[in-house]
Amino acid sequence: MKCTAILKKYNNFMHGSPQHAAHESATYQSNPELFYQAQFVVVGETLWKKTPKLTTGVINQRTIGGKWELCKLASADAVDSYLDRIGAVASDFRGGPRFAK
Repeated sequence: MKCTAILKKYNNFMHGSPQHAAHESATYQSNPELFYQAQFVVVGETLWKKTPKLTTGVINQRTIGGKWELCKLASADAVDSYLDRIGAVASDFRGGPRFAK
């Protein structure tokens, strides 16, 4: 099963600052630049996630995402509840995780 979800980017601002409060209260309609689309693939009872490349960190900036990553969840029920909680919708996109033979 393939699905996508809109998620909020990481908050790099100091807790209690005006920038942090603005980021926390942002919605997709008010600030779409603070959100990204993640792709999810369920294979058996495992969940794979792919996010676009994002830069995170303030002093030591590093790039995260851009590849398929295994999400560590306990069971198939946990996978379903996680996808429901983030509001994932079924979709059809090209590609998926590659498995070594």
